[in-house]
Amino acid sequence: MKKFFHHYWLWLTATVILLISAIIWLAFPPYGNLSNQVPEGNFTPEELFREFTSDPSGASMRFSGKVITLKGKVAATDDGYIMLGEDMVVVKCVFRKSIYDRNPLPMVGDSIMLKCVCRGLNLTEILVTHCIIINKSSG
Repeated sequence: MKKFFHHYWLWLTATVILLISAIIWLAFPPYGNLSNQVPEGNFTPEELFREFTSDPSGASMRFSGKVITLKGKVAATDDGYIMLGEDMVVVKCVFRKSIYDRNPLPMVGDSIMLKCVCRGLNLTEILVTHCIIINKSSG
């Protein structure tokens, strides 16, 4: 009986540790330093939108969760994210936010180049996250 009880707690502890590790990995994926990662591709908002609208499942398999670079003009800004593109072809770019980030977001009309993680097509827009600014020019 004592041996069974010992094995039970051993298996329970190992399972709890595994579950906690999986939850932490899903909540904080390993995108630690995007500036050192090689992107899967370089896109404008129009090119990325065309990829996702012409073959949604194929583009999703190729780019979702992958690091890409994105270059375009800022169409709109809000707290923590910007929209790149024009008309109905837009990419929502969500920036990393930590207590150490003091960089202001780009202004409407700025041309920027971002390195980010592609999340895929989200109804009417493409979502990219963990964005960092590589290059920015005003006007």
